[in-house]
Formats: sequence, C-alpha cells, structure tokens
Amino acid sequence: MPAKKSRSKPALEGRISTNFLWVDDDDRGMAAAIRRARRTIDVFLEALAHPKRGDRDFGIKALFATKTRREHLWVNDPTWDGRCFVGRLGNDPEIIRKLAAGDRCKVELARLSDWMFVRRSKLVGGETIRLLRKRMTPYERLIFDDEITFKID
Repeated sequence: MPAKKSRSKPALEGRISTNFLWVDDDDRGMAAAIRRARRTIDVFLEALAHPKRGDRDFGIKALFATKTRREHLWVNDPTWDGRCFVGRLGNDPEIIRKLAAGDRCKVELARLSDWMFVRRSKLVGGETIRLLRKRMTPYERLIFDDEITFKID
C-alpha cells in the first residue's frame, strides 16, 4: 500500500496549504499522533458546538481511500451532526484525483486522523501538525512558523 500523505503545513488564513509530506504507513510517531487526536476529539466537538469568542480555523484531517490508494486530507469548516463531519476539502489531493479542493465531503469519526482550531492565536489540537513541525529542520521550522497565522506551543 502506498505511503500515507500528511500535510506539513496547517491552516493558512483558515485554509490548508498545498505543501505536503509523505509519511510511511508504519510511522509509529504518526500513529501515536492520530491516536492522541482521536482520544481528545471531545475537546474539538465541544469547541465546535460552543466556540469561544475568537475561535477560528476549525478543521479536521481524515483518511480518504480507494481500493489501492490512501491520502490524509484536511477538511475545512466542518459541521458535526452527531455521526459524521461535513465540510469542504482544503486543497487538491495529490493521490486521489477524483477529489478536488472545495469538494463537499462527509467524514465518519472512524476516518479521523487529526483535528485543529485556533484559540487566542494558539493552535489547539493539531497533533499531526505538531509532530511534523518537530521533525523539521530549524530552518524549515522558521519558514513554517513565519507562514502560519497562529502560534504552536
């Protein structure tokens, strides 16, 4: 099976960057980040249902798959109906070409691989973003931090 693809850059002006990073399917750090995101989804759901003043850039990352291909993509401005998220793809996929930026999509909780929002200019959630940022060189991190519209603790 091809390697999972994860975005190396989070929401920029509320939308996900087209920059990406290939991550192996057996990457233990990424698997742990996804588990942390799933374990803490209640934090996201509470903020989505009852946003505090200034909360912004709500997004989820989910697995999209065909019979032979897999890709993790960000979904912008999701809503939650109690069973599924509904939102719009944040960018054009690189692997699954039948999808495009702006496509409306439905995501079951089982496909969730991350979530994020910004509160008081700081990233909340974003476990895969934090991991990928940690893996960047100091120079890459400097450029990345200059491009984003929030801070990462």
